[in-house]
Amino acid sequence: MEIFIKKINIEQNGSDLEIKDASGLYIVRENNTEFKIVCRFDKLKSIISLYGEKGTLHIKEETNQVVRQIVSIGDACGLNITEVPVEGLSPLAIKGIIFVERDKNIKELIIKT
Repeated sequence: MEIFIKKINIEQNGSDLEIKDASGLYIVRENNTEFKIVCRFDKLKSIISLYGEKGTLHIKEETNQVVRQIVSIGDACGLNITEVPVEGLSPLAIKGIIFVERDKNIKELIIKT
């Protein structure tokens, strides 16, 4: 299996409101499926999300899968938290994105398993 991660130049997409406060934008190809991932990392937050989708991505340790967590305000001032598995995107791909995001010199990463 091969995971291909490529960092996209954000400056070329400056008018795209979806990524206006992003620190990184990535194309991830895994198992013939392509994902566009947006990172928002700074001193106060670390957020990874799917381009064009609500919610944040995280690795659910119990099942070793990537899930998209969507938080919304529910009835009686409560919070509704929904977790949706992201089919075809592995925890290793998320870890690869974090690795590339931290090392500002890497533009592409191929992970072979």
